[in-house]
Amino acid sequence: MPDSIQTRLCRHAQDRPDRPIYQFLRDDGETQTLTFGELHRRVLGLAVVFQEHASQGERAILLYPPGLEFIEAFLACLAAGVVAVPAYPPRRNRNGDRLRAILDDARPRLILTTARTLPLLEGEEAISASGAVCLATDGIADRPIESWQPPRIQGDTIAFLQYTSGSTGTPRGVIVTHGNLSANERAIEAGFRNTPDSVLVGWLPPFHDMGLIGNLLQPLFVGFPATLFSPGAFLRDPAQWLRAITACRATVSGAPNFAYDHCVKSITEEQKQGMDLSSWAVAYNGAEPVRAETLARFAAAFAEQGFRAEACFPCYGLAESTLFVSGGPPGRSRVVRGLVSCGRLAEGTRVVVVDPATLTARPPGSVGEVWTSSASVAQGYWNRPQETQDTFGACLADTGEGPFLRTGDLGFLVDEELYITGRLKDMICIRGRNLYPQDVEAAVERVLPFLEANACAAFGVEVTGEERLAVVVEADRHLVRRIREAEQKRTPGDAASPRELDALIGQVRQAVNDEFEVAIHAIAFVRPGGFPRTSSGKVQRRACREGMLAGTLDPVFAWQATGAEDAPLSEPCERPDARSGGTIQERIHAEVLRWVRSKVDAGIQRIDYDDSFISLGVDSVGAMALALDIEKATGKRVELDALYVHSTINLLACHLESTPS
Repeated sequence: MPDSIQTRLCRHAQDRPDRPIYQFLRDDGETQTLTFGELHRRVLGLAVVFQEHASQGERAILLYPPGLEFIEAFLACLAAGVVAVPAYPPRRNRNGDRLRAILDDARPRLILTTARTLPLLEGEEAISASGAVCLATDGIADRPIESWQPPRIQGDTIAFLQYTSGSTGTPRGVIVTHGNLSANERAIEAGFRNTPDSVLVGWLPPFHDMGLIGNLLQPLFVGFPATLFSPGAFLRDPAQWLRAITACRATVSGAPNFAYDHCVKSITEEQKQGMDLSSWAVAYNGAEPVRAETLARFAAAFAEQGFRAEACFPCYGLAESTLFVSGGPPGRSRVVRGLVSCGRLAEGTRVVVVDPATLTARPPGSVGEVWTSSASVAQGYWNRPQETQDTFGACLADTGEGPFLRTGDLGFLVDEELYITGRLKDMICIRGRNLYPQDVEAAVERVLPFLEANACAAFGVEVTGEERLAVVVEADRHLVRRIREAEQKRTPGDAASPRELDALIGQVRQAVNDEFEVAIHAIAFVRPGGFPRTSSGKVQRRACREGMLAGTLDPVFAWQATGAEDAPLSEPCERPDARSGGTIQERIHAEVLRWVRSKVDAGIQRIDYDDSFISLGVDSVGAMALALDIEKATGKRVELDALYVHSTINLLACHLESTPS
């Protein structure tokens, strides 16, 4: 295949072998660098090893933390003819259902990782049962590249499976061919106007489509350098993103909408000193709804640092179309009906806006389901012929024209630009992650034994410009009676709910946060018979959402996060003087109490030293920020996953007391 990722790498390695292509900023402060020549030799050397263990077309699951090792292994899979399957790496003390489901679906021959991650895999029963060969690629010595056997690659040869952020019980592997991949990389190159003189800075997860296709492969395809670091490092210290753009004179960088808000909220005036964002020409924003107010806030907040509002580059894409569908051109963004344009359609892409009920095209400017066709559209879902036909084989009912990819997103076209208005399905999108409501509901049902079938609804609600998670639950008669008894006995100053209900809420929040790393914003308990259902007994999620927002649910009890960010009219909580003294345990306690008051419950008076961080509402983003605060308060280095591994104040204090400063 003349224009594949592999042929591009070979060409760059021949033309400019000593030019750096990837630089990775590690969490320990060290920097790793690869030139085109080094990368080419390393990729072919690993490909030789992979070909010794797997035949062309067999699958290899890549379980890597962010770093150059993932890039080497992914490219080596392409060079070996092995189908790469990027996946979330396992974490200590975390639910492994998603990984088990992917293993069952992909049936890999190889499992690839690093020497540091390998011990975590050895304890996974599903990995042992898979029969796959586990290889720590950073411990493999380079093999002579003369032993490499070029695989037979055509445009329709499968390059990798991109497992979507779908239901944990039924993950779907999107089949991306070498032809799809090359077509989408060309579309990104043209849409972003990237050239060999471009410079990229990025931190998105490598196993996510935007991180993989946009941040890792686009620089290699075009031939320009990329500086990368981990998502955890960004969440912990968002200023690192903008400092890296300054240092590298980056021209292109981007992230989901939440990241721009995170920068505005978290980066101080002191941290802004010395930043120069004037080189940043394409600040792409995708993977979740793009908000006009976010673009305006970010542009205003960093105008003095040289950021130009016209650099904002809203775009739209999805894994089923490899990635990029629309965006740009660089230098302007438009707002119509209060919605931000996701830009012009990528070269060679067609979009039809369709009435989802009649499956006929809607008039220009009308809202409907977005259907698309292009050389970037993937071949379907791995081992799922019916779902493939339903999603990738859509045809217009009146003309028979097709096939089209049904995106499941609602939108409209104006002047050949695409606007996204919402989701056709009950998807929850938080910080660029799609959550299936039934997965959240299943997690809630596991900790509430009184719940019957179809008695729980999970959905997204907008709070201060961001989507948050809310849950409505049908209480049983015992719980309703306990709540009413507590209300009758309550006197001024008493707790607002019985301890039994406080415990249930804590268990629900912990279960959801533990499985999905997302904090629940609100929970409502409705009386028996008051839960919205269809005539056939199915959950009416939209009715639950509308009822909660309109105040018509009439819950017997409702809990809602009331931290400073969720209730902007409340007085900001005073920061405890954690740095003036006290034991490590006391300093951690002060920081955690401050965080909970600020983010979850402004009125909380005390927390226990043995409360888990998750039960207090600390989600993945919060854990990173809180870890940085604890590090400053104690003078001890706090690892990015410390709050998950050492999950209470007492456990974390014991860990830090044995850690050098």
